[in-house]
Amino acid sequence: MKSMPTCHCHEFIAPLLSHVDVIARCKTSTVALRRTFDLVRMLPSGWVSLFRCRECGSLWCEEYPFGEWQGGGPRCIYRIELLDIEDWTRTFQAITPGFRQQYEDSEFLQSLSEEVGPELCQHPNCGRLQIHNSIMCRRHHFEMITYRQCPQ
Repeated sequence: MKSMPTCHCHEFIAPLLSHVDVIARCKTSTVALRRTFDLVRMLPSGWVSLFRCRECGSLWCEEYPFGEWQGGGPRCIYRIELLDIEDWTRTFQAITPGFRQQYEDSEFLQSLSEEVGPELCQHPNCGRLQIHNSIMCRRHHFEMITYRQCPQ
């Protein structure tokens, strides 16, 4: 009779779907989870690692979503489904920065005042009103400051 794994992988199986999930995972102590992990691969940057649980065989990616913090900040570990480790190594794309960017963009947009005018946005072919202390509407002010497409 095969014994049940003693690992804690099942407690962390939920996928990361948002920046809130990333923060929650970073705040959760993963000491118990990592005690059954073996390092499979560390990317050359040293900021991303792939682990395998020796109890259940599941694969886990570890990122540092707040790498600018002292010591790299908290780690974020999430389960991945993987067929080819070499392919993962060549094509890896971190998922936590995208969630963080979405969150920070949303926070910035919410911080912008309403479009009150009475002047129109100075962006060509825009008929929306300006926001307070800007010559642009919310969308074009966001794009002017961030150099990215406005998510809304």
